[in-house]
Amino acid sequence: MPAQAYAGKECVCQFRKGICDQSCVRDMLETPFYIACLKLTGRKCLVVGGGDIGLEKVEGLLACGGAVTLLAPEAHPELQALAEEGSIEWDRREYAGPEDLEGSFMVIAATNDSEVNIGVYYDAEKRAMLANVVDVPPLCNFILPAIVRTGPLAIAISTAGASPALAKRMKREISDLFGEDYARLAVMLNDVRGWAKGTLPTYQDRKVFFESIVNGDPDPIELLRDGRAAEVRDLIAAAQQALLTKYDAPPYVSSADAGAIPFVYLGGHYVINGASSTPQVLQGKSWATIASSLKDPSNAVAKAVNGTANYITAGICKMTNNQPSNVCTSTITGLQANMKAPS
Repeated sequence: MPAQAYAGKECVCQFRKGICDQSCVRDMLETPFYIACLKLTGRKCLVVGGGDIGLEKVEGLLACGGAVTLLAPEAHPELQALAEEGSIEWDRREYAGPEDLEGSFMVIAATNDSEVNIGVYYDAEKRAMLANVVDVPPLCNFILPAIVRTGPLAIAISTAGASPALAKRMKREISDLFGEDYARLAVMLNDVRGWAKGTLPTYQDRKVFFESIVNGDPDPIELLRDGRAAEVRDLIAAAQQALLTKYDAPPYVSSADAGAIPFVYLGGHYVINGASSTPQVLQGKSWATIASSLKDPSNAVAKAVNGTANYITAGICKMTNNQPSNVCTSTITGLQANMKAPS
């Protein structure tokens, strides 16, 4: 078509200008988007529109565990197959209004009808719902970045809607740079998170521990690339041992207690008097009931659980010479008078 015969792209946003003049997206590059990762498992996600784009969005939501409902009178054959196998629910009709959003966590509109898309967006906004009209940034209260996924790793790339083509190029390059080796290291580090939280007393200690591995020498990523996973596990074990050695020395324990890590050795080091918690206190109570009871300090369950926790904390603090001070407060250290070494 000759350039002079093409009037311009049709406006598809809420300003209904006939021919798009891009005025609706002029401020997009100045918009400070808040980047977040949403947990969609089991949440109802509504997709309005059953074409190629609707298929793409449905597949993305299913990959993240969303409970997907498709609202469309007709659907792509692959969407039909997903409905037949029970992977999605398919409501075979047009979007009718705000009642169609009932119970949904988010909605993505991917129809070829601008008025329908506009209606979906405004209905969702009134309900403070997450809403995205595909390829129409002014009709989105969240945008979908390009995603690189490798195992547990997910890297999002956004150009604030300025250039999806550039985002796709960046996705290819980032995928090549941060591949399977990074995913394997993430899994290995996750395996020791429980140990770190149960052993290292402060956030700073845990931060130092993990950074000593990730930024260590030798480089764990290079080791994995060379097929030397066993050496990475040795690197992690060495970092664990270094911190255990730290807590075997003053000020965390006295010289006489060297070799007795306080968080492991507490049970055999002091007899705790003053805390009383018997099985009968919690007998027949669910986790929800116990958690609810903790809200009332005068409750028998709260007294038993909170009291015992405070005395255990006091015992740990006594062995660490009351370090760190933000944990070993005067309330906690005041309980130490009721503690004595076992006979």
